[in-house]
Amino acid sequence: MAVIDTRESLWPSLPLHAWQDTYNTLHIWMQIVGKIKLELAP
Repeated sequence: MAVIDTRESLWPSLPLHAWQDTYNTLHIWMQIVGKIKLELAP
């Protein structure tokens, strides 16, 4: 059984430039969901 002891080997690299569009889209949708949640709260 091999033991993995470095964080780099546990998680792959995620360069921001490669997924910036996805990040921006998710950010906007989360803002919309948050605004709806606030509006519907008692």
